[in-house]
Amino acid sequence: MLSLCSLFGLSAFGQYNLPAHQLDSLTHLLENATADTNKYALLMQLGAANHDVHPNKSVQQYSEALKIARAIGDKSRIMGCLVSIGFLYASIGEPVKAIEMNQEVLRYTEEMNEDTSMPLAFIANAYEAQGDLAQAITYARRSYWVYEKRVKDGLPCDERGYPAGPMRLGQLLEKMGQRDSAIHYAQMSLHRLLEKPFVVYDVQSWTFFYCEVCNLLGTLYSQSNLPEESLRFYRLALRKGAENEFHGLLQKTRFAMAKFYHQANQRDSAIYYATQAYEGATKTKDFEVMKNAAGLQRTIFEQLGDFKKALHYNDLAVAARDSVSGAEKVRAVQNLTHQEERRQQAIRQEMELSLVAHQNKVKMYSLLAALVGVFCLGFLLYRVLELRKMEAMRQAIAADLHDEVGASLTSIQILAQLAHHEDPARQSEALNKLPDQARRTAAALREIVWNINPKNSGLGLLISQLSRYAGEVFEKMDIQYSIHADDFPNTATLNMVTRQHLQRIFKEALNNLAKHSQASQAAVIFKKEGHELVVQVRDNGCGFDTATVRRGNGLDNMAQRAAAAGGQLSLRSSPMEGTETTLRLPLKAERAWWWAW
Repeated sequence: MLSLCSLFGLSAFGQYNLPAHQLDSLTHLLENATADTNKYALLMQLGAANHDVHPNKSVQQYSEALKIARAIGDKSRIMGCLVSIGFLYASIGEPVKAIEMNQEVLRYTEEMNEDTSMPLAFIANAYEAQGDLAQAITYARRSYWVYEKRVKDGLPCDERGYPAGPMRLGQLLEKMGQRDSAIHYAQMSLHRLLEKPFVVYDVQSWTFFYCEVCNLLGTLYSQSNLPEESLRFYRLALRKGAENEFHGLLQKTRFAMAKFYHQANQRDSAIYYATQAYEGATKTKDFEVMKNAAGLQRTIFEQLGDFKKALHYNDLAVAARDSVSGAEKVRAVQNLTHQEERRQQAIRQEMELSLVAHQNKVKMYSLLAALVGVFCLGFLLYRVLELRKMEAMRQAIAADLHDEVGASLTSIQILAQLAHHEDPARQSEALNKLPDQARRTAAALREIVWNINPKNSGLGLLISQLSRYAGEVFEKMDIQYSIHADDFPNTATLNMVTRQHLQRIFKEALNNLAKHSQASQAAVIFKKEGHELVVQVRDNGCGFDTATVRRGNGLDNMAQRAAAAGGQLSLRSSPMEGTETTLRLPLKAERAWWWAW
């Protein structure tokens, strides 16, 4: 269990980052290593070093180390690899795979008759990331009970579980709305931290747990209408977090204090802490805190009647939301699909085993009937999976309506309120912005409705729509242009999510061309290369140096959407030589009617 303990610390309190020359040195040593144990150690070091910067490469290195550990037959090394891969999957938003890895760790730990409290805690964390709080609490309770029993029996166990076990239970129970139980476990964790301040391995770990517990108690006492106690614990968490530079926890505490002061109708303090949270989250790129802090300030200024500032913070909240919402939706659909595929695979394996067991006992007609039954059951299972996918797609549509149309309508509401302002200049500004905002809202709604319609799944219709949009943009900017599109068969289709990503990327590329290129000529090309759709936007404008240009949210969002759609985005530009944006997306042929039924 020593490998589990060390890896728990490594994953919980940050990966170590190595300079480029040290990474190259490790890679060179790996290429020349002959002993399996040396290869294993080097792969684990490289995986940990690449965890934050290149997570996909880190997964590959940990997986190679796992193969070596399985070949050697060393269970401790196998568990070390599984824990590392599980933490990595949890950090990149794939909780289903994280659960699989940690379930295997739990099986090995039980076989070795070791402490199972830590693997159980890992599984609880993965279920929490998946959104299944009931399962998370179940495994967290099992972890807590196992640890307490080992302490009572005098068996060896990780000392960090002494304060961490009740703290995690309190955090999960608070999310489930079980406030009284959450307070009980949070107070128990705080008492244990103060009772044995150095029970954990280092002062930094103890301080991190202390800040987490104080933040949790601040939230719980705020919910219990105990403002003085709530504020006391929030301030303790804020002070300790600032002293130890726990930036992520610090911004969450600041936002919690901003909400506390807003509920207490102390708007100046609420604005101060919300601003602090937003600025701190901007440095750490915590878009969730940025969105929440900006949304709170929008609400406060709207209540104060300062609609100009309210509109400003509404735009900031929308920008932060757009930076993460697309990838989160795609990950949610992928996780659901993966979970159902695994369930279908398990059922299919059971059916195959049952078929093998009865092959020597039944006659030919019985075997044929069983095969027909297997086909029908597989067909029904496939239909269940398709229905689940449709449900996930409906949720994505609902989220688009809430995010796109809801934010625009909020802007219209604020502009309408601003139009009643006594200042004529503000009235004129608001009235001038209202028609444009209304048109954008209508356009966003039309786009969502167009994407929903299954008649528009054909690639030809989508290319025609994008071509018309490009023509309107170029004619408005007085740019000479040409549009070329290959003939695509009716069976070439894109699903709703991919169509949406393609539309957003294409429009962002045209908007960048119109705003920044100063071009006089442009070209748009839609072509098919193998099983890929290739979309190119070219211009003869001023161009830019791709190595030195400051990348904004627009370029980052385009790259994120391309990756979420399973494609690739490339940008080629040089000063005074124009710009070329190329998007590649995989194509799938439409299924036959009897399979799509």
